[in-house]
Amino acid sequence: MKRIVLAALLFVACPLMAAAQDVIPGQSFAWEQAGPDLATVQGYTVRHYDDGAAVGVVFPSITCAINAGTFRCTTPIPAYTPGFHTVYITSANVAGESAPSNTLGFNMVVTPAAPTNFRIAFYIYSDGIAELLSVEVV
Repeated sequence: MKRIVLAALLFVACPLMAAAQDVIPGQSFAWEQAGPDLATVQGYTVRHYDDGAAVGVVFPSITCAINAGTFRCTTPIPAYTPGFHTVYITSANVAGESAPSNTLGFNMVVTPAAPTNFRIAFYIYSDGIAELLSVEVV
């Protein structure tokens, strides 16, 4: 029975993980949004629901442009911790909130911290045992 449950979970999770893209800070989310006109679409409140959250967070800024009968919208990707994440979005106005978009899986990758205390290290052998001696050059 445990194998069946595990196989079912892998079947559901693998498409998200296989489709995951690496994302770096500074990139943007993009989507197509239907609406009557550009001003109306730019007035929608767009929320993102991260990693299964029950409450969405409003994107602070959205930019939309006309694109072949629909509107292409973008927003900077907010800060995420490094690792795999899932997110879906909704649009809302005074009439209510839309159904959720498809779920997007991605892997947030951040630049590593700079190395510190870079120096030349010497090994001194005494009695056949290597001992590390660090020397800082000034």
